Amino acid sequence: MRLALAALSLIVVAACGADDPATSSDDVTSVPESGVRDQKDTGNCWLFATTGWAESLEIAADPSAAAKGHWAVTYLDYWDWLAKITKSGIRAKTDQGVKDELDSGGSWGAASELILAHGLVRQSDFTGEASEANLIVSAQAVMADSLLHGALKTPASRKDEALVRSELDRAFGVTHALTPTNASDIRVRLPKRDGTHVIATLTDAIGTAKSADDPDTRVGPLAWSHLAFHKNLSLAKRRDFFRRVQRALHGGVPVPIGWYWADTANVQGVFRAPPDKPADPIESAYHEALIDDYEANDVPGFGTLHAGDVASPQAQAAALAEKTEIVFLRIKDSFGALKRPDGAPPGYDDVYMDYLLGTVHTCPKGVAPTSSRCSDNDVLDDVVLPAGF
Repeated sequence: MRLALAALSLIVVAACGADDPATSSDDVTSVPESGVRDQKDTGNCWLFATTGWAESLEIAADPSAAAKGHWAVTYLDYWDWLAKITKSGIRAKTDQGVKDELDSGGSWGAASELILAHGLVRQSDFTGEASEANLIVSAQAVMADSLLHGALKTPASRKDEALVRSELDRAFGVTHALTPTNASDIRVRLPKRDGTHVIATLTDAIGTAKSADDPDTRVGPLAWSHLAFHKNLSLAKRRDFFRRVQRALHGGVPVPIGWYWADTANVQGVFRAPPDKPADPIESAYHEALIDDYEANDVPGFGTLHAGDVASPQAQAAALAEKTEIVFLRIKDSFGALKRPDGAPPGYDDVYMDYLLGTVHTCPKGVAPTSSRCSDNDVLDDVVLPAGF
C-alpha cells in the first residue's frame, strides 16, 4: 500500500497552492491536466493523484470539463474512513494514533475501487469554498475524539454503519444529500497503442481488480494496470520499462507513479540524486503522483527534447529509440503550487534518473547510519499504464 507523506508540515517547497483547475499542454507530451492541489499535512497523495488522473482523462474527452472543478478527495476519504472504522477497526488508543490509522495511505488501485463503489462528487459540492486539506485535518480531529471518547468509542458502535456515517457527516460538515456521478457516467479519452484514441467511461479505464488483495492489477479490455519496477532489470528491459511510460505520455495521458519522496533530496522541486546523509523516515515516505512530461537526450535526429517544449510526432517517435537517454521525469505533485525558480511549472517536481533509480537510506533522528533501525528504500516502485501499453 502506498504511504502518503503524512508529515507534510516539513515541506518547504509545498506552500499552500491554488486549487483552481487549469490545463497545460505546452510540453513534450501534451497531457491535459487539472490544476495542482495542496495536500498539506494529510496523507492522501493516493487520492489526490487518482482524482487528478481521472480529471485529466475527462478533460481529454471534453475540455469544457475543466470548468467543472476538481473531483473531491474528501468525498473518497469519507468512504475510506467508513471502511476502516466498520471493517478493519481502529485500534489506536491515542489521538495521534487514531489520526494516523485513518490517514494510513493507499494506492491508485485502492482509490479506483472507492470510485467504482461510490462514484465521485465535485469538490465544490462537497466542501464548498473550504480547502480540502484543511477539512481533512479538522475531520480527523472530530473523528479521533468520537472514536476515543464519544459515540464511536466501543467496538459495537464502530460496527453500526448508520452511526459511523452520522459521525462522518458531522466531521465533514455534510448537511445535504449528495448525488454522486457514477464512474460509468464519466466520459474519458483513452489512448490506443496504434496512436488513435477511444472515448469510453471511467469504469472502462478502471476495469476490475485481478484479486481483492491486489487492487492495482486490473483486467478488462481498456483497463489500466500497474507495472512494478525491479532494480535488477537488465538495461534492455529497463529501457523497455521507460519506453512504455513514454508511449503512454505520447498518448496524451498522465502516468500514475509510486516513488520514494525523500525530503532531504528535494531542492526547490528538483530531485537530482539520493541524499548523501540519511533521510528522516518520518518526513519521507512512498508517494503517489502523476508523470506529466519528461526530458530526453540523444534522440536520433533531434538531440535533446526539453520538458516544457512542444515536440512533434516525429520527435516523439524518435525518442523511443534504444539509445535515447531519459534525463528526468516531470511529476505533477499534490504539494501546492509554489513558483519554481527555474521557470518550470509550479507544483511539478523534476525527478532525475540518478535519483529515481537509486536508493534512499533512512534513519530516525539521532540514530547512527549503521543501526538496524535504519533502512534502505528503492525509489521507483511502480507505474500505472493504459491497456496495451
